[in-house]
Amino acid sequence: MKGLTKKQKNIVEFIEEFSRTMEMAPTIYEIAEHFGIKTSTVFAHIRALQKKNILHRSSKARSLSLAHPKHHRRTSMPAGAQSVPVCGTEQGTKVICDTKIFNRSIGEKDIFAMRVEGSDMTGMGVMEGDMLLLKSPAGPVAAGDLLITEQNGKTALCSCIRNENGTCELKGHGRQHIFMNQKDLPLKGIVIGLQRSL
Repeated sequence: MKGLTKKQKNIVEFIEEFSRTMEMAPTIYEIAEHFGIKTSTVFAHIRALQKKNILHRSSKARSLSLAHPKHHRRTSMPAGAQSVPVCGTEQGTKVICDTKIFNRSIGEKDIFAMRVEGSDMTGMGVMEGDMLLLKSPAGPVAAGDLLITEQNGKTALCSCIRNENGTCELKGHGRQHIFMNQKDLPLKGIVIGLQRSL
């Protein structure tokens, strides 16, 4: 990596290591956070590295890639970790989660993640920016389950207070109780875990 500043070399090495271990490219924000610098500074370094044909970047999220990546042996996921796809605004990315959330009734392919965005998805201990781990909506809903549903065209979080005779009583943050037949429930997923960055 001749012709690069020390900071540029460090950024390239970070992008390479992050991409190799996380199986996706870092965001500009993640690079800035790692080095304790402003995102505008990261953008300046990225543009310089693009001009030197070290990096490629498109308008898509997590599109940073090395023009000439080193050929490393693929690093296996740490013990007890699993990558799952993220849906919603971050569709196409993955998040690493603890495999303890899986059990015999939930297969790896039935797990996905969604970031909490907007007041309709907060409450009941869930906060803006949290990453919810969900299981597919197939199967019965039980009293006490936290659910991601579609309400008035918006993604919303609600809890199932009770489920009797196929009718669910749902309560969302700051909203009235809703009674709905389970088969008509616009269910997107059932919350099985939560990851939060502090």
